[in-house]
Amino acid sequence: MIDISSTPRPAGALPAGTPAPKTAQERALWDQAAGLEAVFAQHLVREMLDSARGESESGANGAYQQMADEQLTKSFVESGSLGLAGAVYAQLRRSQ
Repeated sequence: MIDISSTPRPAGALPAGTPAPKTAQERALWDQAAGLEAVFAQHLVREMLDSARGESESGANGAYQQMADEQLTKSFVESGSLGLAGAVYAQLRRSQ
């Protein structure tokens, strides 16, 4: 499982008209949204790769696959390509 607290989360893609977080409160909202995106991406990647591999591996091969899955997820989240964090942040910011 990825330690999302150590994953750098700069403000990525935000919906049009949504300014980047500047205050401590906005930054906290962004961190919450990015954390949600990290957890969602982790589950998405795990399920996708498990279904592609078929049967679950165990032992050393399973540990290697888990580490590879974590790196793939970390790269996916850090790239900001999913865009979920930006959408969630914009919604939370509007609801305040």
